[in-house]
Amino acid sequence: MPFSYGILCEGDSDLYTLEIICRRVAEIHDSEINLISDVSEPVNGPVSKANIKAKTRLFIANGANFGIYVADLDKGTIDKSRLFKDSIEAVDTLWMEGAVIGVPNPHLEEWLIKDEDFIKNQLDLNRSSPLPHPAESPKNRMKQLVSQNGPDELTVGEFRKIVAEGMNLDTLISKSPSFSAFVRSMNTALNYLKR
Repeated sequence: MPFSYGILCEGDSDLYTLEIICRRVAEIHDSEINLISDVSEPVNGPVSKANIKAKTRLFIANGANFGIYVADLDKGTIDKSRLFKDSIEAVDTLWMEGAVIGVPNPHLEEWLIKDEDFIKNQLDLNRSSPLPHPAESPKNRMKQLVSQNGPDELTVGEFRKIVAEGMNLDTLISKSPSFSAFVRSMNTALNYLKR
């Protein structure tokens, strides 16, 4: 039986990327999941207690089995993981069992950039050389890689989807503590739903 879910995130590119990542993690877990698109529009501006609570109520009211909550760490000094947990529990303490929390450090591109071999392969870069632009933030690094090495028609958003679809999840789990924590959170939620 497929599980339905909603996503709270900060932008359209994150939404599309997270949908792919969540499907792939669920497949490893032998679970089928379906995104409820109507409740998964990105929030306007940074995440806040108010928009986390509103999205949680929306997820529950629309019959979602679980919720994905992801916000980049790059802005401010707020503990976003704690912000998510406190705000979700203020709405429904039981919903925390199905809450999947991710806080990419500093932003979602950090997860995507970790499988350097896949990126080199996709952009036809020398496999024995380091990935270019190591001093850049992952977000800027990905933009530069695509603009300098991708075909003219390739957008950063499309490249993010390609990477999310093809990257080696085990590589990401081993190289990114924030991605590893996200996968553990999703596994916990799926195990809870399967009981």
